[in-house]
Amino acid sequence: MKIFITGISGFIGFHTALKLSQDHEVLGVDSFNDTYDVSLKRSRQKILEERNIKIIERDIMDFDFYDYIKDVDAVIHLAGYSNVRMSLEDPLDYVINNIAVTQRLIESCEIFKIEKVLYASTSCVMEGQELPWKDTTKEHYHPSSPYGWSKYVNECQFKSSKIPKHYGMRFFTVYGPYGRPDMAVHSFTKDIIEGNKLTIYGHGKMKRDFTYIDDAVNGILVLLGNNEKSNIYNIANSQPVYIMDMVVAIETNLGIKGHYNLVDKHPAEVMQTWGDISTMRYMGYDPKVHYTRGIEKFVTWYKQYYGKLN
Repeated sequence: MKIFITGISGFIGFHTALKLSQDHEVLGVDSFNDTYDVSLKRSRQKILEERNIKIIERDIMDFDFYDYIKDVDAVIHLAGYSNVRMSLEDPLDYVINNIAVTQRLIESCEIFKIEKVLYASTSCVMEGQELPWKDTTKEHYHPSSPYGWSKYVNECQFKSSKIPKHYGMRFFTVYGPYGRPDMAVHSFTKDIIEGNKLTIYGHGKMKRDFTYIDDAVNGILVLLGNNEKSNIYNIANSQPVYIMDMVVAIETNLGIKGHYNLVDKHPAEVMQTWGDISTMRYMGYDPKVHYTRGIEKFVTWYKQYYGKLN
């Protein structure tokens, strides 16, 4: 297969491209924006290009898709802005980079008659529903962050599109090597090493359905081979973990005790996420990485990538 990935130098895009390149022709686009450390994106880019994966550096809004997607078998749309907290500060950025960009992609895929598109959504769209959050639930609430509602709009955009097969992927707190610096696992590791006090929201009582990157990529592969009707799927581990337990796992692997500042829950966040993955399990998805093993792998990478404990 020939597969085109948007956001190919992003965290999930990078790992997905590496995996798919073993058996398929992969290329993609990335704007290399500065929503977080661009050097990390460049490091991913270097690794991808060493695998002869073509990366076009361009913003999707002014990108001519013709020469790149006219003959692809599938598109995986992972480009967009994340970070629920940041979205409260700059909601217009999320309208442009999540909603407008996605519409631009959809229209291009319709023009070139792309048969299959996988796209990133988020667990945030299910905020307010009874736990565990089911991908089959039809009722929708109102996400409390612009990030959350921008991804819900993405789901609506694809549902009203002319793309024959489109599969939404509601990711649950994906973490692992080359992960985003603004995510908790990365920032906690950095702060513990540097001796900074960690801000723990929800007074340590929050839970997250942490999903290791290899499991998330395997979920994408399952959907890429899917020929069922268009739908939306949870990609999760389905074993929620207390944030404090994750911090302890990081401390254990670093051999350093952290210092904490326990504060109230951030208004953009929920106390717990938990994804029901019954539908994905039926299709062959089987997350295998326990959070203790996932943190061990992440900390090993962190120490190698940043050179030493500072």
